[in-house]
Amino acid sequence: MLNTVFSSASGNELAKLEFIQHCNDMLRCIDPTNQANFDHDIWVIPFTRLLGNENINLFATLNFTDFKNTALMFKDQFSIQLENNQSVDLNLLGFAKWLFLKLKCDGAIDYRSVWLLDVLKMHFTFLAERRSTVLNDADLEEFFSLLLTHDFKNGAFIKRFGAPAYASRFKCYNLMDCARILRSHGIDDLIGEFDQSDINKAFNESCLAQIDMTLSDYKAGGSFDFLTLDVGRHYVDFCATFLKKILHFQLPYLKHYLMLD
Repeated sequence: MLNTVFSSASGNELAKLEFIQHCNDMLRCIDPTNQANFDHDIWVIPFTRLLGNENINLFATLNFTDFKNTALMFKDQFSIQLENNQSVDLNLLGFAKWLFLKLKCDGAIDYRSVWLLDVLKMHFTFLAERRSTVLNDADLEEFFSLLLTHDFKNGAFIKRFGAPAYASRFKCYNLMDCARILRSHGIDDLIGEFDQSDINKAFNESCLAQIDMTLSDYKAGGSFDFLTLDVGRHYVDFCATFLKKILHFQLPYLKHYLMLD
């Protein structure tokens, strides 16, 4: 099973075994049931959510099989620097799993974890389509515009009806935190050299161009799960008008039905 995440059969076998053990230890931090395994491509991890006064048992299904798709293959090998001057060479699937765990091992798993995995898939595909290995400052506005206007399903980008809520797509994926993790393990790929001000400037330009509002307004209007503030407001108005029309036609029928009953 080791060959499913490493780029080749060669290399230090002891380092590989220690790396797998470390990844499974990180996985235990988010899956105390010990059901998920780093070698598996689908992790089903239970979590609880408070609904009213009751804890509801739910599951987050983290599906990594898309990372076997050539559409996401922006690079085929990643050398991860470990402690004691050792390293392991991962394929894209192994790199995606490792990076996800590094981003999530200190936090709780919930449905937002699925959103993080979706954004990673979009990031990888964005680079693969441009035949690039790194997201640079000049790419940021186009990258954020893509995330605002598309979803990623079955290995391809699909145009959205409206922009996603800020919390459901962008809050879960901090580019600067991800860059720090990558640099600490000797990886210069995926995220280039830029700072938070560069991110905010490009993101704001994308918001103005795609949804006609500033980044601040977009963040403030993120209460609708998959709609912007303006679209969400009109959506609610539309639903109210639609229901009124339905009730207008349905009430006479309902009264007649109750009389017959």
